[in-house]
Amino acid sequence: EKLRRHRWDQDELQLELPTLGTEAMVRRLGRAGQDAIFALEFTEQAAAAASEQVTVAHSQDSAAAPTDGVALDGVASHRTRPTPYGDVQRQLTASADVDGLIRVVGGPGTGKRHQASRWLRRHTGQEPEVVAARDLAADDAVRARGEAALREGRGIVVVGGDDLSDNLCARLGDFAMIPRPGVPAVARIIVIERTGDVDNDGASAGPAAVRVPSLADLREELPDIVRAVAAELFPGAPALRFSPAALQCLLAWRWPGNVAELTRLLTAFPYPVRSGLIQTKDLPAPMRQTAWSSLSRYEQAERETIEGALREADGNKARAAKILGIGRTTLYRKMRALKINADERMTAPGP
Repeated sequence: EKLRRHRWDQDELQLELPTLGTEAMVRRLGRAGQDAIFALEFTEQAAAAASEQVTVAHSQDSAAAPTDGVALDGVASHRTRPTPYGDVQRQLTASADVDGLIRVVGGPGTGKRHQASRWLRRHTGQEPEVVAARDLAADDAVRARGEAALREGRGIVVVGGDDLSDNLCARLGDFAMIPRPGVPAVARIIVIERTGDVDNDGASAGPAAVRVPSLADLREELPDIVRAVAAELFPGAPALRFSPAALQCLLAWRWPGNVAELTRLLTAFPYPVRSGLIQTKDLPAPMRQTAWSSLSRYEQAERETIEGALREADGNKARAAKILGIGRTTLYRKMRALKINADERMTAPGP
């Protein structure tokens, strides 16, 4: 789709593939528009990597969180763009310029607490105090613990901000505004609110909210996010490797549970799977089906028939075509149309 939308001045284009860590020369064949055909030419080494796997690598620096690095634009441009979680961190820094509470909002599982804690760790050099909103606003002992954390320059993450009444929210705001001589300005109170879309209406009396986006909003950045989450979960472990078909399943999934759901998925892989090539059979059944759920019932039935023939033929496409009673060229065309990945043609679906 990116290639079809690209404004072609010439019939050749240098394409950056950050997920594969390489480049390819793209040639447009035939006419422009929906019927356009593109040929990608890799170097020998890159071609082997592209045909076998997609590696979601991680470095030591990525262990902090998804991700403050720079992602390259997918189509031939060397311009850089800020990563979404980098935007969250910058917005937190901007919010810290104003006295009072800092609000962080987002849907369930988006990583609000993680981003807030990360900002405090980076700016204070210490682990923040994490408390429940109601306890901090109403319990003197918890309030004293929060006061001590601020005076130590650690900062506070307040979870459950949605549970605060207007009165309790005002009291917490007053607590945040108390002058504390000698306390570093970055030792702040960050309130986590479990909410979805944010319009900031009615919030004019308080600080603007910093919104943590959902994974559905970050589909193009998903490989980077997987890399960063894996780096935190499995420090020092080999890079996760996904087959192209498995990666497509991840990209097509809606991720209703956001980063929390991604974390559960990655930790559910047994070590032999994590250390090898993660294929579609290793993914949950609903996730496997999402990548081709747009097919009609007839197309899905045809897809299952072709996959069955390929398994029966041990992956030999010429023999599978004979089993199906069609020509090999027809089989290739149907495999492309029905999103049957040749790299995983011999892999039977999991239970």
